[in-house]
Amino acid sequence: MAEQEYLNELLERINRDYLQQAEDHRQELLADAEKQAAALIADAEKQAAALIGEAEKKAADFEARAKAASQQAARDILRELQAELNRRLQKAVRAAAGAALTPEFMAGIIQQMAGALTADGGSDLQVIVTPRDQEAVRAALPETLRDSLRGDGHFRSGLQIGTAAGDAYFDLTDASVEALFRDYLGSELGKLLEDGK
Repeated sequence: MAEQEYLNELLERINRDYLQQAEDHRQELLADAEKQAAALIADAEKQAAALIGEAEKKAADFEARAKAASQQAARDILRELQAELNRRLQKAVRAAAGAALTPEFMAGIIQQMAGALTADGGSDLQVIVTPRDQEAVRAALPETLRDSLRGDGHFRSGLQIGTAAGDAYFDLTDASVEALFRDYLGSELGKLLEDGK
């Protein structure tokens, strides 16, 4: 029976050793699996952080491009608006200048200039109007000023007036009046648009 006990004890010890080895092996496998899982989680977190960073950068770039595009569009709209307003302004000023420079108005200017020049020692006037306006202006002038009038102006309407000596000259054609108003009103319009930004 001692032999039986010895065999039982031997089997029990083998069994215990085998179980202990199995348990140790299981612990090693678990530790290894935990390490691998931790490595996978860390790698996944790194990749997720990189993807989030890249997405945030793309979103910021897109937002910056969208903002720049909207600012450029606003500038383009203002430029177009200013150009259209300038075109309309030029058209209105051109029409108003042409309508205001009537033969009677021009005759009044000629008389005022003649009066001012006579007070300053008297100089002979030279006046140029368009062939179309020559007779109407001549009819509105006193006899003494009719000889100073020439109808060979190459402009739409208005007059050019100066002294024979060349010491005074005024361009009152529709083009010069239009340019004067366009420059003044155009700069005022530009200031108005700038102030509205």
